[in-house]
Amino acid sequence: MTKKYGRGIRYVQKNRPDFAGLALFLVVVFVVWLQYGTRYNQIEVWQVNWALETPPEQRTTTVFEHAGRDPDQYVIVEYSAEAVEELRGRNTWHSAGVPGAVQAHVASFQSLMKELHSQESQVLEEQFRNHPVPSHERLLYLTRTKEDGSRMLAVLDAENRRLYVMEVFF
Repeated sequence: MTKKYGRGIRYVQKNRPDFAGLALFLVVVFVVWLQYGTRYNQIEVWQVNWALETPPEQRTTTVFEHAGRDPDQYVIVEYSAEAVEELRGRNTWHSAGVPGAVQAHVASFQSLMKELHSQESQVLEEQFRNHPVPSHERLLYLTRTKEDGSRMLAVLDAENRRLYVMEVFF
């Protein structure tokens, strides 16, 4: 673009890159990565750490997470009806059989988490109370333990299309 200033002097304005457009593009890419990149990351982590195969979820609620290389956490994942059927078929589940059968596993994990994070035990107690794992005979569950003592409990409530996952790492 050429502009003319007094006395016949011409100034040529160079085209400059549109930094606002570039910034907007980068923000959009970052938001998409946050929405979808971390979603599939959890699926991969569970597969690698515990051989727990899960389909993409509709919603994830992180009830508790203690940061670290491998975070201790309690997560509730909601699935579509089709995804629940896929989840049931991908893993070897144990049937709860009787009401309260899973509760012994849940109580053990809650106790271990409170012991490991004693400074946060009241917060944990409240979180477990506000986000309980259901107790009925139609629940399915699986547990995994590593050589170092790290443990995982997954409880599938197919009726409500929810998966409850508790992980403790050592």
